[in-house]
Amino acid sequence: MTGRKSRIRWIGIAMAVGLMAHGADGPTAAIADAGRATAPPKPFGDVLKNSPGEWVLVPDQSDEFDGKAIDTRKWDIDPKDWGAWSWSPENVRQQGGSLHLQMVQRTHKRGGRELYYVSGIARNRKPITYGYFEARIKGCSRYPGASPAFWMHSRGADNRYETIGGETVRYCEIDVVELQQSEFDFRTRRRFPVNRIDCNLHVLLIRDGKEYWLRPHTHPDICKTSFDAPWDPRK
Repeated sequence: MTGRKSRIRWIGIAMAVGLMAHGADGPTAAIADAGRATAPPKPFGDVLKNSPGEWVLVPDQSDEFDGKAIDTRKWDIDPKDWGAWSWSPENVRQQGGSLHLQMVQRTHKRGGRELYYVSGIARNRKPITYGYFEARIKGCSRYPGASPAFWMHSRGADNRYETIGGETVRYCEIDVVELQQSEFDFRTRRRFPVNRIDCNLHVLLIRDGKEYWLRPHTHPDICKTSFDAPWDPRK
């Protein structure tokens, strides 16, 4: 599904994310929580080895979260609620060089639907086109029942594009990591363990005027990736 028009714009939704850029039209990379030394942060991954060159940190999309308060010029911590998710800035705080998000039990109604939890979120205000991202993320104490995540999504109708196969991409979401989902393993008939890390793709396509989804469970060969970490993400 390589697009003929490559300018897909993304809004990152994350616990911690930053961005580094390589030239005006070159690749970009992101890094967060990489220490607070005076030297510019460097990626933890091997992007410098695989794509050498002069990498430059993009301050508007990078954050060490070591200031006195959350920089709301960079981060939207009070976006509109959607689906089953409700957000509140009261569940977002910055402390000790980290961004802390929490979920609290609060029964409420929206659109005639009864909901039971309100979460915290931080979404970068500036959309980007290309990106290599890194974030240092910790899970939460509750398992099962909560899934901390670091992900990106397209902006919607203003970013539709045509694929090589002729479909139109209406929506695209990259789940860089989803922790502690506790999804059901149909093979073993048990829930996946707490250290299972999911890295998934969700795409809504339009073909011949009809919409259809590509999701991890329907198209695992192209949409689903997982990793069993040798550590407990809660710790």
